[in-house]
Amino acid sequence: MAEIEAIATGAGRPLADRLRDVTVRIAAFYATYPEVRIFVVRHGAETLERSTLVTEKLLRPAYLTVRELFEAGIEAGIIRSSHPALFFALLNAALNLTPAFPMLLGRLAPAIEAETARSRLIYTTIATFLHLPPAQVGNERPANRHGRHPASTNTSTNQ
Repeated sequence: MAEIEAIATGAGRPLADRLRDVTVRIAAFYATYPEVRIFVVRHGAETLERSTLVTEKLLRPAYLTVRELFEAGIEAGIIRSSHPALFFALLNAALNLTPAFPMLLGRLAPAIEAETARSRLIYTTIATFLHLPPAQVGNERPANRHGRHPASTNTSTNQ
């Protein structure tokens, strides 16, 4: 959480860069610690006491770490949400996938290779949730209509 807080509060860095980098770091956290998702889902849905404990010890501190950044993103029009908590919940739900996600996605769309599924999910999340100019979204090259990336860097002929 300290790394996310450092990115979120990084004075002197453009807002769009901090929002993008926080999104990437949250995704990396979930990929590194998939057991957190299981723990929060399991214990957050149990008794009111357990749910309160999960909220106060895990969710609220994580939310408070990024709340001001998300508020600034909303104010700037980069985030289109009426409240930073709604965006926080949506972003975490989008990035907090099971470890089997690459395999399951590959069954739905064989053109998306398991090795690139997570990075493409992060890119898609940033492109969808953060309303940034295309150059600020990230470095994934556009895929052709079949979901494959062209072999060359000239994508105009491969679309």
